[in-house]
Order: sequence, then structure tokens, then C-alpha cells
Amino acid sequence: MAPLRKLMRLPADWQPPRLAATLTAPGVAAERASQGAHYREETISSRRTEEGRVIGTIVHLWLERIANDGPGLWSQDAIKKLSGQFMHQLSAHGVPRGRLQHCAATVETCLINTLECDRGRWLLSNHPGAHSELAINGLIDGKLVRATIDRTFIDAAGLRWIVDYKTSSPAQEGCDQDVFLLEEKIRYQDQLRVYLGLIRNLYPDQASRAALYFPMFKGWVVVD
Repeated sequence: MAPLRKLMRLPADWQPPRLAATLTAPGVAAERASQGAHYREETISSRRTEEGRVIGTIVHLWLERIANDGPGLWSQDAIKKLSGQFMHQLSAHGVPRGRLQHCAATVETCLINTLECDRGRWLLSNHPGAHSELAINGLIDGKLVRATIDRTFIDAAGLRWIVDYKTSSPAQEGCDQDVFLLEEKIRYQDQLRVYLGLIRNLYPDQASRAALYFPMFKGWVVVD
């Protein structure tokens, strides 16, 4: 017969120690490449910013699917038939019922514009080395950086593109789109340079460039 073991009770107020949210290599700080770049602090909690974030998430999901299928299999009519799915996805992300139709229409506009735009179809077409929502990480200036690249591929000239989709658009109708694109280029240039650094770490002998694509108005700007 096995000897009886003495049981020890933990104090009533004992709690397990709090663990760090993420684990990183000793001495290496990890951060998101896009941290702080998408939304200004003073607007982060606004309804417009939150709706824009959710719309962006849904648009990215569908652009990834279209790229995987090939844009030739998609049409304007096919996109319009997905309105109910858009609203369901938006609702699941917390968009209130009264805003679902408006937000779904924005998603629809982004997808149709991309399919009807020569550059949009080029972005989504099958290319060598093509990836959508590519998770990547590496050391930049001694820091471990994690990023997700919306779209990357090698064009016919052998140049690798790193493209970030942005569902924003000029705030006011009639606003100068060139001014808007310049402002967005300045806002996101550091983020895209990090993306370029990560890609160049992987492919040091391959030329690469980064750009922003805006499906709401078919905008395009290259970041040098």
C-alpha cells in the first residue's frame, strides 16, 4: 500500500503569475511594422475610424480571395451578390445594424473598383512569387519586427512589388487627390520602408519597390 501523501493548500488569495502577452528572443524587442501608423491617437476611438478599420479588414479578406481565385473568375455582378455576406461579416466585427448597409456598400465599391481598374487587376493577377497577406518577420536596426504584407509579387521586368492596400479616400468630395496621395505617402513611408527592409533581407539580390493602392478611388502612389 502506497504511503499517504500530505496535501498542501494554496492561500485563498493566490493567483497565477501574469505572463507576458508575447515572447521574444532575449534582448530583442519585437514590434509591429505598422504600429501607430494607421490611425492617429486622437481619432482611434471614433466611430469613423473604427468603421474604417473594419471595412479595411473585410476588403483585405476579399481581395486575398480574389487574388487566390484569379480576377478573371470575378465580375461586378458576382461582387454585388455578396452584399448579405458583407453585412454579416461587418456585424460580426461590431458594426451597428444602422450602419451595415452603408459600410457594405463601401466594401462593394472597393472590390468593384479594383476589378474594373487595370492596375487593380494587375495587382491581383497571378505573378511569379505572388503572395497575399504575407506574414514576415526579421531584424531591422536590431529590433525584431513582425509585419503582414498585403500583396507582393515579381513583375515582368523582374522587380518585386510590396503593395499595401488602404481603404481611405479624400475626406471631402472635390478634394485634390494628388494632395491626398502625397499626404498618405508621407504618413506611411516609414512603414513601407520597413516592409522593404524585411523583403530585402530575404531577397538581397532582387530589386524591389513599395507602393500604396487605394481601391476606393483607384489611387496609386509609389514610395521611394
